[in-house]
Amino acid sequence: MNTQDSHILSTFKKLQEIPTVPFAPMAMKSFILSQLPKEYVDIEVNDYSIIVSPKVTQASPKLIVMAHIDHPGIILKNNQTGIIMGTMKLRPIQNGSTIPIKVFSPTGNFITKGEIIRRSGKNSQMVHIQIQDGQQIPKNSLAQYDIDYYSEDGDKAYVYNADNGISVAILIEIIKKFKSSKWDVTFVFTLFEDVHQVSSWWLAHHNILQLTQQDLVVNLECLKINNVNESKYPRANYTNGVVLQLSNAGCLFGYKSTQDNQAEQLIRQIAKINSIPLQIGIIKDSCDSRPFTEFNLTPNIVTTTIPNQFKHNENELDEIVPEEIYKIDITNQYRLIQLLLHTDTTELNKASKISSITQEIKKKNDVTDIAAMKRKSRLNRRLAIAYLPVIKRGYYFPQSVHDYFQDILWKSVSYISYTWRKIFLDDE
Repeated sequence: MNTQDSHILSTFKKLQEIPTVPFAPMAMKSFILSQLPKEYVDIEVNDYSIIVSPKVTQASPKLIVMAHIDHPGIILKNNQTGIIMGTMKLRPIQNGSTIPIKVFSPTGNFITKGEIIRRSGKNSQMVHIQIQDGQQIPKNSLAQYDIDYYSEDGDKAYVYNADNGISVAILIEIIKKFKSSKWDVTFVFTLFEDVHQVSSWWLAHHNILQLTQQDLVVNLECLKINNVNESKYPRANYTNGVVLQLSNAGCLFGYKSTQDNQAEQLIRQIAKINSIPLQIGIIKDSCDSRPFTEFNLTPNIVTTTIPNQFKHNENELDEIVPEEIYKIDITNQYRLIQLLLHTDTTELNKASKISSITQEIKKKNDVTDIAAMKRKSRLNRRLAIAYLPVIKRGYYFPQSVHDYFQDILWKSVSYISYTWRKIFLDDE
């Protein structure tokens, strides 16, 4: 193992003990900010993201490299109940079985252990818990599965949070080592991805990053590999390396533009020249690339994915297990991004000679589901309104009369807006 890999794995290991539940980003934000070299970069922290810009930039096409920081977990209302945030499938709880959890304060400090004993409510999103020592738990504390958080062998790392802890670790290390680039680079940590990409939706909707059609967006992920139309398109798997992901479920990245996906072409060229194994993925999982496609900010959008068969800590038997990833994929993910950062922008012209798979799919238009994208857009617009007070105040469960009033008001407005849009703007 080289020094660089060792540094990434060291950061990756530290991240496993930091609770990072959607809508409760305080602990992870603090850790990330403590790692950034403030003498070399400018840092903007807003309610939805951490945006890192090198102090010395180039007047070239923008290159956005981003990763989300959250992982599914539970926000606790008290020492008896909580709500699941993100996708936690959870096996059935019956016949006296329980699911062990670790409990952390809202600021991320370990408090105690406990168990999930029952689920209830819409989509079984509410959980009922028992605390090991019976102590009172502050409102808006956090809970995660109590499983082994980190181990490794010669080939793999077995962790609580590979999605998206490994991308965060890689991006931190990239920023630490950053000296210069031919690109106008911006690094972005999105805070809320596991709740329908709320952060990237906000970034894209308001074009916070000021993207144009020539700019590139590269999203770092660690996802399941569920292929679309395997008989027609390249088939990715869990063992053949990093995946250059060109789609989400029902959404080809950049489908609203007629232009080639230059991010796809350039990264394929870099991988070929440097003999980095790279799979092409027309896959169904969801990620932060979709909102940038929705607003047609640029056609040059990809996600580079480390395959993660047990994403969100569940296997095919609905058992709770560590996530598993190959360490060589960590090395190659890091290499790809570093090489991209140091590639001259003139290489875009050479890469344009590579036949774009994205462009071939656009001709057939059989990956994107327009109706599904409209439904997803309406949902995102509703959630952007409904979660506004939660995001602004920085905690989920209301703690004052004003909080309660704000939650009721904005949820009501969100459903009114959703209904109006569904009736009158469904064909937009």
